[in-house]
Amino acid sequence: MSVTHNHPNTQAMYTRKSKVNFPTRNFNGSSTAIDNIFINLSRNFTTNPNINRLSDHDILLKVKNVTAPIQGFTSCYVRHINSFTIDEFQSNLTTESWEEIFEGSDINGIFNNFLNIYLKNFLCMFH
Repeated sequence: MSVTHNHPNTQAMYTRKSKVNFPTRNFNGSSTAIDNIFINLSRNFTTNPNINRLSDHDILLKVKNVTAPIQGFTSCYVRHINSFTIDEFQSNLTTESWEEIFEGSDINGIFNNFLNIYLKNFLCMFH
């Protein structure tokens, strides 16, 4: 069974074109063009070699005049963690009854009890 395409140039149909015409991997004196970028031809862009010694694939794509959507302000919760709140947190943990932790036999129950005690104190102290 053979597959045929209705359009003679599928690449052109999707307005994509290969834009790397330089070696993208240089290793032991050998240079090869094993990487490529296919990009929409309506974009204003450049591709360049980018030898930065962080990767053995040296390619840089710069897209110009890209507009990003403006994001609204979001609120951010800041926990006040300092030496005073840490000391208070540790002090509060020492006053907790840890009996159900040390005397328990169900590992899941022990963990859940520990986590509940810890989080209760943490959220109370670092609000």
